[in-house]
Formats: sequence, structure tokens, C-alpha cells
Amino acid sequence: MAQFTEFATGGENYKVEYTYKHGGFAIQIGERTYEAAILDMGADELVCLIGNRRLKFVLYGTETDLFVHNKQLGDVRLKRIARFADGEDEEVAGGYKAPMPGRCLKYW
Repeated sequence: MAQFTEFATGGENYKVEYTYKHGGFAIQIGERTYEAAILDMGADELVCLIGNRRLKFVLYGTETDLFVHNKQLGDVRLKRIARFADGEDEEVAGGYKAPMPGRCLKYW
């Protein structure tokens, strides 16, 4: 079963599905499929083989953004799209906040 993450860039949303198999990754973005392998990884660098092409990326991330730099392909800023709704947006008037599962301990 494929894992996925979603990003937005240039006014478009992209769903990136990936599966680890045979020492590498099968990656699908829209209708395009790529075979990739990680060759080396550092604190802020990633060297990988994508479609028989060796590429080095410099990465910087925040909670909401991922900045990707590559000499051949250029730079891109990806905005991370949350997989789940923010709990603060789901408040009910008069309700209580509690981790789930939970139960009421005091009745009036």
C-alpha cells in the first residue's frame, strides 16, 4: 500500500504517492511514475538516483514549507498540505477539549 503526502506550489496541489520496494522507491505524482533510490543523506542534503540520473538536493523545512534547491533543476518552495484538520478549527460551542478517547468524570 502506498504512502502519500500533499504539497502546493505555483497555485497547484500535488499528491505524491510513494512505495518502498527492492531498495528504492516507486513514486507517483499525478500520471507520472518515477523510480528513485537514496544514495546519500545528510542533515540538509539528499543525493538520489531518479530515473538513472544522479541528483543532489539541499533541503530546508519549516512546519508549513519545504524549500528544495538543485543546481540543474532550480529551486522550489513547497507548501505542505496537512493530512488532518487542525483540532482548533473543530471546536463545538459549549464543548470540552480532551484527548480521545475520553469520558466525563463529573456530572452536574
